[in-house]
Amino acid sequence: MRATSVNDALAEVLNINPPRGVLVAFVDENGPPKLGGIQNGDVLLKFDGHDINEADDLLHMVSHIAVGQQVEIVLIRSGNEETHIVTIGRHNGG
Repeated sequence: MRATSVNDALAEVLNINPPRGVLVAFVDENGPPKLGGIQNGDVLLKFDGHDINEADDLLHMVSHIAVGQQVEIVLIRSGNEETHIVTIGRHNGG
């Protein structure tokens, strides 16, 4: 998965006020994020109750969760804020 932090310019385009979260730019079709229901274009706001401010924050948070554990994520998809429960998968390289 590739993601970028939502800055002021991106937030304006996405109509997110205030600017926050990370925009998912690419999800590998066979990777854990895709299998967990994350889609290209999602803006991830919270992971396991913690705000996501930078793409590196998300990587750090995920690395501390055991494979197979379920966590709650809050995201914006198609302009709507949604809450999802996802199961953490194993990354197999790539």
